[in-house]
Amino acid sequence: MLSILGGPGYMPETGLMLALGGLYSFSTDRKSRALQRSSISLVGISNKMESGIGFGLRSKQNLFFDNNNIRYVGRLSFGNQSEYYWGVGYDKGVAQSQSSDTSMDYQFVDYDADLTFRVKTNWYIGPVFRLRYYNPKGQTYRIVQRRMITLPLIKTNPCLLVSVQLFNTILVMSQ
Repeated sequence: MLSILGGPGYMPETGLMLALGGLYSFSTDRKSRALQRSSISLVGISNKMESGIGFGLRSKQNLFFDNNNIRYVGRLSFGNQSEYYWGVGYDKGVAQSQSSDTSMDYQFVDYDADLTFRVKTNWYIGPVFRLRYYNPKGQTYRIVQRRMITLPLIKTNPCLLVSVQLFNTILVMSQ
């Protein structure tokens, strides 16, 4: 089953944006009635930035195999976006107006993957992979320094964070 939806949107910081998304729902084994349905969603957005056109692509994957004994859950986000930063607290935000001095363009990639295997009823164990990439573009040190208050991984150079866990234990509560 495939569903597609799209349309315009508006945010004060970025203005007009367009989005298009879809959801694909399916079974990895059509003969098994007990198998939970798998799904893959994909959403793309495009919006105006201070330096041009920004984009973002987001996807979630929920895949179930072997009578729900094997599960894969993935999340992917990447794009080229901008955001405004006025400082910490309401008073800082009111004191500054929106301008290129408060705007920051950045590229990002976030990927999470969990592959779990059933070991007992409602207990799943498996490896986990995490990837984070953040690259503020063309920013002065002054702007980056202010951003470090809320996002400590931001530096003047691109930042890459990779995390791999050998085991992730999940308890699934069923009704």
